Amino acid sequence: MSFTLFRNSQVDDRARKDTATLGLRFQFARLGQQLPTKERLMSAILLTPGPTCSYHSFTQSGPPSFRSISKQEYGLATSKLEENNLGIQVAVKVGYVTKLVFVKHSPEVIGPILQRSPDLYMWCTPQEFAARYQCKLSVKINQNIRNQLMEKGYVTEEQMRWL
Repeated sequence: MSFTLFRNSQVDDRARKDTATLGLRFQFARLGQQLPTKERLMSAILLTPGPTCSYHSFTQSGPPSFRSISKQEYGLATSKLEENNLGIQVAVKVGYVTKLVFVKHSPEVIGPILQRSPDLYMWCTPQEFAARYQCKLSVKINQNIRNQLMEKGYVTEEQMRWL
């Protein structure tokens, strides 16, 4: 098994342009392995445990091939999910920093949307989403963020509990 390490100084301009046009950023690429696509990224966000997902929690607990994505790529994917009525982005103040948290809609709302467009969300079935939605939250969603989401009415206390 052979791995290739790419560094910014070692990548030629053509490969840099190809990577930029695809909207992908990667550090390790295995020969013959497919690169992450925007559709796979959106499915991976939907499959994160619990009803919420932040950039930090996604990069810590998401699939290994997506852990090196940039904040802009994550923001574009969550914006696209919001456009497709799969959830909403909520600005939460944490100290002096405002973080964006993606709050997913319930499985009853998202299930029919996933069934209507199987080509776009082929990596996320309604059954998988429902199972992941019921899982406990990442520890990267701290108590301050949880409290603000509950105060704003985006999630219930029952959804925020540790299972």
